[in-house]
Amino acid sequence: MTAQRPFVFLPRELVRDPPIRHRHTAPGTSGLTPFEFAVACGILATARLTWFRERHARAIAAGRERITRERELASQFKEEWRATKKRRRATGKPVPAPQRLHTFDAAYEFSGAMPGTRKRSSFKPMKVEKAVRLAGHHGYKAEKRALTKKGPPDVIDVATSGYALLRGTGLTVGANNTRRIAPALDRLTAPVGGLPPLLKSWKHRDGGLQLRVDGCWLYPSYVRVPLPLPPLKSPTALALYLFLHGIHTGPFNKTGMWFDKLCALLGIPTKSRHHNRAMNNAIDLVNAHLAKLAARVLRKCKIPDYIVLRSMHDGKVQFREAPRPDQDATDVEEAGTEDVDVDIDESDVEETKSTPPPVRRAPIKRVAPIKRVTPNPVSRIANDRSFMTDLIGPAAVQWTDAKFARFLDHLYSLPDDQRRRAEARLRHEAESQKRLARINGKGAS
Repeated sequence: MTAQRPFVFLPRELVRDPPIRHRHTAPGTSGLTPFEFAVACGILATARLTWFRERHARAIAAGRERITRERELASQFKEEWRATKKRRRATGKPVPAPQRLHTFDAAYEFSGAMPGTRKRSSFKPMKVEKAVRLAGHHGYKAEKRALTKKGPPDVIDVATSGYALLRGTGLTVGANNTRRIAPALDRLTAPVGGLPPLLKSWKHRDGGLQLRVDGCWLYPSYVRVPLPLPPLKSPTALALYLFLHGIHTGPFNKTGMWFDKLCALLGIPTKSRHHNRAMNNAIDLVNAHLAKLAARVLRKCKIPDYIVLRSMHDGKVQFREAPRPDQDATDVEEAGTEDVDVDIDESDVEETKSTPPPVRRAPIKRVAPIKRVTPNPVSRIANDRSFMTDLIGPAAVQWTDAKFARFLDHLYSLPDDQRRRAEARLRHEAESQKRLARINGKGAS
C-alpha cells in the first residue's frame, strides 16, 4: 500500500506566484486547477524518489567496484610481501617492504587530518576487513556526491499508477478522482506558469502509468511544502497555502504588500464587495489545515502553525506568525455568493471542528532588565565609613573623603554578582588583617 508523503519539493517560482486557476480565470491562462496541482505534486514527489533511488543504485555500484579493487590490491600486497620475505631469506640482506595501496586516502584514516595534509610513505598495513569497508564507504560517498553535483537528468522515466498518485498526495481514491487523472496528465503536458511542461509524454502501460518527467522541475531552488494540501474546493486557500512557503512570517520581517496586489496574487477579485470576507475565509481554512499537520513537519518546512494578516504603518499588509488562540480556529464563515471565488467544503469544516487544535502556550515576554541606580558615594560616606572600616580594615580610617568617593563609585558601578564577590573578598582580607594584628600584639606582649 502506497503511503502518503510528508512533503513535496516544489520550484520556488510556483510558491511566489501560485499558478492556481479559479472560476473567474480566463480559459487560455497557464494555471492549474487544485486537482491538477495535486496530481503535479504527486508526480514531482514520485520523480524525485525515482531519481534518489537511481542515484543510490549507481553509488552502490561504484562502492562495489571500489571493494573489488581493494581486494585486488590486498592480494597484490600479500604476494609482494611473500616475495620480499623470500628474497630476504635468500640474500640475507634487508630488502625494503612493499607499500600497501588503497583506493582511498589511507593517511586521512590513520591521522584524522584532511586529505593531503599528512603524507606517510609507510605505515602498518590495515586489516583487509577494515580496508574493504572503508573502500566501499568512500566509493559510495564520492559517487553520490558527484551525481548530486551533476543534478537530475533531463528526462526522468517514472513508472507509477493512478492509485499511487492519489494516495501520495492524500487524495481520496474513488471513481470521480480516478476519472480525472487522465485529463490532468494531458494538461500537465502544457506549460505551467513560467515553467515548461512537467510531462514530456505519458501513456498507459501494464495496468499503470509510464511518465516522462522534465528534469528541470527538480533543479534548485525549491521549497518543502507539507502534504496533504488544503481542501481542493477552495482555490484561494490553496494559493495562500503555497504563498506562505515563499515569504518570511517571523517577527523581523519588515516587508509588506499592498492589499489589492495580494488579492490579485491569490485570485481574489478586488472589484467584488466581498474580497475582505474571502481573504478571511482563506486564512481560516489555512489555519485549520495547519492545525492538522504534524509539528515536526512544520518545523522541517519552516512554516508557522498559525498566521494572521496585519497592517503596517505605510498602509501595506503582511502575514505574521502568531500563537494559536484557545478557541477553535476552524470557525469559518460560509461564502455562498457567486462573485467570490471561495468555496468551502462543509464536510472538511465539520471534520476539523471535531478535532480541536493543540493548545499552544503564550510566548514568554522578555522584560528589559531594571537599570540599577548607583547611589551618590559622597552622600553615603558618613553612613558607610563604619561599614567600610569593617570591610576594608583599619587602613580605611586614614582614607580621605575623596578616596572614599572614588572607591564607592567603583564599587557600586559593578554588577550585582561582581559587587558581592568584591565585598566578600574584601571582608576576607580585613579579617585576615585583624587576625594578623592580634597575633602580632600577643607576640609583642
